[in-house]
Amino acid sequence: RPEFAGFPVQFGELQQGWYVFMVPPRSTGQRQKGQVTVAGDSEITVQWIKKGEMGDDDDDEEAEGEVDVISLSSFEGQTSPVLGQSHDGEVYHPLLDTSGIFCSCGIRDKWAPHFTILTCLSFAHSAIEAPTNEDGMRPVPAGSSNEMCFCTVNPGACQDFQDGQWQQLARRRFFTEKGV
Repeated sequence: RPEFAGFPVQFGELQQGWYVFMVPPRSTGQRQKGQVTVAGDSEITVQWIKKGEMGDDDDDEEAEGEVDVISLSSFEGQTSPVLGQSHDGEVYHPLLDTSGIFCSCGIRDKWAPHFTILTCLSFAHSAIEAPTNEDGMRPVPAGSSNEMCFCTVNPGACQDFQDGQWQQLARRRFFTEKGV
């Protein structure tokens, strides 16, 4: 199981409450999980997690270790990319709601006994891999003659998609502490 599921972050992207995976200033060179308790323009404060592994769902894993103030230059001087996780991860996609559920009318309207789990997976794959901010039909799998309906269910993501901001926002929200 991965030690930390996150994405490479820039200093300015970090917010209070986020988790980071980086080499602490007083470390022997091994990366450690910590929680950002203060996020400023030129420095962040990180409280290092002492117990438990990343990915454990234990409620007793708390940020109770040492605290370090990390400057922008120290952050940028890390030899390995600093990984980060949002504290409030959610699915953010025009075709999926915040729980990761998509409108099933495409499967329901085309259902036949010959459908297999592969068809359902192809439908989900197409919804996730080819986002759009418009309802409509599309071939599933791609390139086939079998068209299925795709409905938008997240108006905020549709607007951000139209404005060209969706991809960056979705990336932030997908790759969070839930390890999606």
